[in-house]
Amino acid sequence: HTDPAGLLTVGTLSKLFWGGIRVGWVRGPRELVGRLVEVRRAVDLGSPVADQLAALLLLPRAAEQREHRRAFLLRQAADTEEVLRATLPHWRWQPPAGGSGLWIDTGGNAVRLSGRALERGLRLTPGPAFSPHHSHDRYVRLPVWLPHSTVLDVARTLAGLCAPREE
Repeated sequence: HTDPAGLLTVGTLSKLFWGGIRVGWVRGPRELVGRLVEVRRAVDLGSPVADQLAALLLLPRAAEQREHRRAFLLRQAADTEEVLRATLPHWRWQPPAGGSGLWIDTGGNAVRLSGRALERGLRLTPGPAFSPHHSHDRYVRLPVWLPHSTVLDVARTLAGLCAPREE
């Protein structure tokens, strides 16, 4: 059982509307949130006023935007998965329950792959970047919100990097 007296939930407008809006919130017990506010005061002076004003205009549209964003991500995820199945058939993943990325088992050393991809101008984030124990070295995270042509170019480049090399 989770003690509700210590439970916090967080939210943000950046994933729903635009990554540049740096407005978020924390919900929880008054005493615990109050301690977080005190810690924040020691670190900064608060969110930019323009972002807060934008949030006031956007919040009434949150439900509509949530449906629009959900439909967009579902379409994009299906397209990304289709490209990956055709281009990198040995890669494995589970359809995400949420979010805007695929967590993919490349079947090989994803850290090395990400280094080689960077040499080709692709920034690919390997699994250890998401692990406190530097594990998941076979995994990469790929965003699903990219345009089809970009996904196709990226997949083709990665397929070339994964192909067995002639010695």
